[in-house]
Amino acid sequence: MKNIILVILVAGHLQAGNLLVDGSKAWEQIENGNKNYNSLALGFYMGTISGVSASLDGKQFCIPKDISNNQLCAIVRKYIKNNPEEWNNGNWMIFSSLGQAFPCKKKK
Repeated sequence: MKNIILVILVAGHLQAGNLLVDGSKAWEQIENGNKNYNSLALGFYMGTISGVSASLDGKQFCIPKDISNNQLCAIVRKYIKNNPEEWNNGNWMIFSSLGQAFPCKKKK
């Protein structure tokens, strides 16, 4: 039973990575004016970034209040585009990109 759960978790992690990559490609297609994009992947991409950023803001990264979800999606897109070796790392791509862009200041 434990092995089955582990396989499901790993498969879900890999699938999340694939959907994030597909969603970031759809994001780029929209930016380039292409109306033929994967709307399911785009919705997953934007929703996952929104959820992760809202739940981990102040813990893993510190996003300024004036940053929009569209800006967060663009930051993650740039990270995904520049780091294809990370494409199988699921939500880690979001943690890493937002952590690099918005590190929390250490308290003195």
